Amino acid sequence: MTQPETQCAKGTPPQDGKPGRFAVSVLVVALVSCIGLMLPMLFAGPLVLDEYGTYWIAGDGPLSLWERSLNYENIPPLAPAINRLFLRLFGESEFVFRLPSALCYVASIALIFQLGRRVKDADFGALLALILAWHPVLLDEVRIARCYGLTLLLSIAVLHSTVLWIKSLESTRYPLIWALSSVLLIWTHYLNVLLVLMTSVPLAWYLFSDSFYGKNKLLLMWAIIGCCVYPLLPSLIRMSVWGEYFGFQTEASVTETVSSFWWAGLPAALVARYVFHRGGYLNSSSRNTGKRLRWVLFFCCVVPMLGAILFCRGDFASLANPRYRTCVEAAGICLWLGIVSKQQKPIHSIAVVCIGLVVTWIGCGHLPWHPKRLSTPQSAQWKEMAVRIQSDGHSEQTIFVQSGLGEAALLRDFFADDVLQDYVACRMGRMYVKGDHRRIGLPFVWNLNPEMNQWYRDQLRGIAASRTNSFWLAAATDTDLNETSSLYFEEMAREEGFEMSQSHVLPKAKLILFQHRNPQP
Repeated sequence: MTQPETQCAKGTPPQDGKPGRFAVSVLVVALVSCIGLMLPMLFAGPLVLDEYGTYWIAGDGPLSLWERSLNYENIPPLAPAINRLFLRLFGESEFVFRLPSALCYVASIALIFQLGRRVKDADFGALLALILAWHPVLLDEVRIARCYGLTLLLSIAVLHSTVLWIKSLESTRYPLIWALSSVLLIWTHYLNVLLVLMTSVPLAWYLFSDSFYGKNKLLLMWAIIGCCVYPLLPSLIRMSVWGEYFGFQTEASVTETVSSFWWAGLPAALVARYVFHRGGYLNSSSRNTGKRLRWVLFFCCVVPMLGAILFCRGDFASLANPRYRTCVEAAGICLWLGIVSKQQKPIHSIAVVCIGLVVTWIGCGHLPWHPKRLSTPQSAQWKEMAVRIQSDGHSEQTIFVQSGLGEAALLRDFFADDVLQDYVACRMGRMYVKGDHRRIGLPFVWNLNPEMNQWYRDQLRGIAASRTNSFWLAAATDTDLNETSSLYFEEMAREEGFEMSQSHVLPKAKLILFQHRNPQP
């Protein structure tokens, strides 16, 4: 056996820096696991509610992609633009629509492996890749056609470039990579600015104390980022104004805010570490790297988690959802693994990691290969209703939609905005219902604004006076709020002279065709 192989067998990384057999084997397992866990998403069938929002930006609705994203939706246009590119290149299907997120997740496995090599060694990077492949919070958010797959990939790029910059303060390449990655990350989701701010703190600590040149370089990168994300400022102002309409979300418990990866997986892994403890390697370069980077991981992981627990209450309750901290999960994985694998041999470290992941998934309450947010009964039923409208309806018929989308709360005051109406009704979007149907969303609560009620009556009267004199109602019935809203509108339609022509009641939704009793000649 050669000297490098002997070192690998003893748990010491090869001196030439090349990954040993242990690292390569674990990395292959991580990549194969990641690909396998992405397959249920790619073949999960009809779109779910949040995915309709992405599709509405990417290839649906009035105005341009840029305007739909910045003026109405709550994510910037970068991820939807990639979705649209894939749809145009490979055709329109659920598989193609979700493919970018899956590819980003696979690429994240390779990139976090490189990050681990920079932080410590190849074994550490391979274990990071394995944890990322089986991470419950990330799997649940990435396995859906939203922006979180791209967020994860770019967040690792930001963290990686931060590590490289700190290790090479005089570099001019790494600052540019950090700035570019940061800009793209913020253009993927507004809350991703959190990671940019968190990495800026340790960068400022090291660079401001390093040299006048280093300080100016960081200030220049901040200026570049500020100029590039400035077009997002009006959208942030809009969302802050609209935020008062979304105060109906319930507050999350601490165990919901802090995922089972921390409150279940970490204690289990620490117990396993104690059981398997053996003195392993921790060379001097690793110790020095750990000292220089510990604040990076602290600011990027612990601070956002504590902030969510302390401040995401009341009107900000929805921000406690772990999906909004996807951008800091890579730092959290690094910190978690650094805690549980300290001074462990690789073979013991992988046992500790596996125990921690198993307990984490037990705390989640569902299996890793089951995409929690996809393959729902509601998604199949909404597609069934869309297919029926496509086959039995015609493009001049208006479709009224109570989809359960949170933005329906905005209709209380913005009911006359046709683009917002189209967005609120996007669950009956153009992926399944082709043609030029006018789409109108329904509010959750009626009688909050008499002008809104009158506006809906005017729409019904306009339909009654038109050549079609009929319309479709597609409504979710999975909550009392949705059911009450649709029943109120049905009564309004009857008062305006409409009666049911067709009715299709499904377990979680219903589709009704209304026809006016006295059609116009």
